[in-house]
Amino acid sequence: MTFDRDPCSGMWYGLDHLPIDRAAVESVFNDPKRIIKQTRLGASVLVSTVFLVIDHAFTVGEHVPLLYETAALDGPEDLMRRFPTKDQALKCHDVFVTYLKDTYPEQCRPRWFHRLSR
Repeated sequence: MTFDRDPCSGMWYGLDHLPIDRAAVESVFNDPKRIIKQTRLGASVLVSTVFLVIDHAFTVGEHVPLLYETAALDGPEDLMRRFPTKDQALKCHDVFVTYLKDTYPEQCRPRWFHRLSR
């Protein structure tokens, strides 16, 4: 099978939300501005919002690309959502932080709190 053009073109985006080619992907992945917000809860839980570079809608044809992801890592629950806009992802970030603090207060206390309470 041969392709007249890169079959993955249109999947990769720069921080300006414009499509980029394969050659530019690595530089965007390595850009620290891809990390939008991170919140550490307790000793291990991390809520992270990032720019994905790759359109995670994985849809052919006209669609809104999903370029942002908010996830809770190493937490008591697997939480992850993808969004087309940074604002939506940041709102979800705050919702995840509040939810985890309210639902799992023991796991989300700062490390120093555990040392003082012994």
